[in-house]
Amino acid sequence: MVLAVLLNVCSAVTMISLFELVTKFPLGYYGTILSGQAICGIFSAIVQICILSMRVPSLFSGLIYFSVGSIIIFSTTIFYLITKKKSKYFIYRISQYEGSSTNPVESRCFLDTTKLKAALQRTKWFLGAMVFVQGSTAMVHPGLTALIVSVDRDSGLGDEWNEVYFVPVITFLGFNLFDFLGREMARKIKRPRQACVILVLASVRLILVPFLMLCNAQPRKHMPVVFDDNFYILIICTFGLTQGYLVNLCIISVPRVARKEELEFVTILLPLSAILSMTLCSAFNLAIICLI
Repeated sequence: MVLAVLLNVCSAVTMISLFELVTKFPLGYYGTILSGQAICGIFSAIVQICILSMRVPSLFSGLIYFSVGSIIIFSTTIFYLITKKKSKYFIYRISQYEGSSTNPVESRCFLDTTKLKAALQRTKWFLGAMVFVQGSTAMVHPGLTALIVSVDRDSGLGDEWNEVYFVPVITFLGFNLFDFLGREMARKIKRPRQACVILVLASVRLILVPFLMLCNAQPRKHMPVVFDDNFYILIICTFGLTQGYLVNLCIISVPRVARKEELEFVTILLPLSAILSMTLCSAFNLAIICLI
């Protein structure tokens, strides 16, 4: 439990630091970073499927997971150091940005109360949409969705698809693939532009939560199973697609409405609001599981 908490804290710090860094780059880098987050989920799901297909003992599979994670962390750290040393953008643009103020505290984007309220007023709809999208996802994924199995799993046919691969392929790989697709679509389409419309779409997405509760999550005691495997695949793919699209749309739209001096603040505030909503709404996960 302590390791899980530390891992989440480190992830949150890394994400916020990354979004603070990206404010120093052109706006096109926002969508690229978010697409990279979705690719991480796809890669993790593929590794899980490959290890399941190998049918190795739990101890050996844990060693593989640890080795893959360590290699990725080591390689990305090396690439970052090389890029920081070789990139002209890092050498000239960011070094000038960091050295532009004699007082490092004043160089931060600390706004007074009036400017802070104005920035929140301009971006409140995007913040609300981010809370709705990430909060609704945290309520059911992966806590509830990991329990959803094929309706034919207990048929006695011994089908590997139903018994072994259904959850990792559909729940994890399928969700992350459509999450990535949604993020890429948002980068290209960039519609709708109205913040209130984005908030409405994010709130409408909440209807998918009870739909997932009516899928074949086991064990269950209270609610009936309404949707079969085909409907579940459609629901989980829609769930991933809408998350990727709306999250990316919020973050790439904020620089359009925020002023230049507010950009660093609101860019950090968006992922921070997402992390807080995910943390708070994940507490509903256990309640939802008990309801079914």
